[in-house]
Amino acid sequence: MKKFFAFIISLIAVIYAAFPAFAAQTPIENAPYLDDVEFDNATVDGGFRQDKTFFTLTLNDPTESAVLGKYKINGNANVFATYKYDESRHQTGMIITLMFGSGSIIYTFNYSNAESYQISNNANLSAINCTMGEIQPEINTEDTVYKLYIPYDLTELTITPVTADINAYCAELPLELREGQEVEIPLTVTASDSSTKNTH
Repeated sequence: MKKFFAFIISLIAVIYAAFPAFAAQTPIENAPYLDDVEFDNATVDGGFRQDKTFFTLTLNDPTESAVLGKYKINGNANVFATYKYDESRHQTGMIITLMFGSGSIIYTFNYSNAESYQISNNANLSAINCTMGEIQPEINTEDTVYKLYIPYDLTELTITPVTADINAYCAELPLELREGQEVEIPLTVTASDSSTKNTH
């Protein structure tokens, strides 16, 4: 009897432990969700599925960052793309967050083949991810001053720099603005050699 009782308790514990893991991969019911998503320089392993929030990405060029490409949302939500880093600031994946009135949904994309950490003096940007924003001119290796055009009434946004070298680091920048406010936003890229820096 004691063994049978212990078995039931163990079984309940296993079910209870497994349920949150399953729930974490299922989008909130009746909430906006990603219908489809594509990346530049990366492919979703096994393809994107609407019923999952955890994926792996295979980089086409493991020395370069993945960049959020085309996406489709079912519902109304703001999209924020940020990068994952390990303790040594080595880029390990991308996180896409849908923000909406009643909450948020986080999609995690871990790199399956990121390049092993290598020292470089490459402190360049290759792009900037910013929802509802347009960068002019396009990011290049010569210019260090750019203009970001956003809707006049947009007061909250997150700027996510994309480093040309996957081992370089540039922190994302969440901003709160007053309507119509113009500000200067410095973005400093630190190369993997830790000494070479480039401010845009």
